[in-house]
Amino acid sequence: MEVEVNKLELMFVKADSDLDYFLFFFLTLEYEIKTNHPDTASMKNPVTLLKELIKTAAEQLKSFTSHL
Repeated sequence: MEVEVNKLELMFVKADSDLDYFLFFFLTLEYEIKTNHPDTASMKNPVTLLKELIKTAAEQLKSFTSHL
């Protein structure tokens, strides 16, 4: 039972870490857009951002499941 609890705790820690990574990713992306393309900084393409987020999430999930 203790092993399962430890695995569950690890999954929550991993999920929290992933959320921190996504936040960092979006802040970095926002900074890059504002500094490198100041004329289009206010016009973000949500579809492109979502595709990148899905791709990153899929890679993270694949990485996570390969360690189980």
